[in-house]
Amino acid sequence: MENSTKQLNIFERKVYRRILGPVYDNEKENWKILTNKEIYASVKWMARWGERGWKNSWWGRVAGKSM
Repeated sequence: MENSTKQLNIFERKVYRRILGPVYDNEKENWKILTNKEIYASVKWMARWGERGWKNSWWGRVAGKSM
């Protein structure tokens, strides 16, 4: 069970790396691949944004609901 969970986590990070792509590092003036911590920070941000939904996005509030 532990081995399959580890393999799933590795696969998940590979998928996120593919989706998020490389990032340009202005200080070093080159492209870099995201570290695991950077990937999880990005995914955490996306999850929080998704929880808030449309009402807190720049598109405006959901009709009939206030913040």
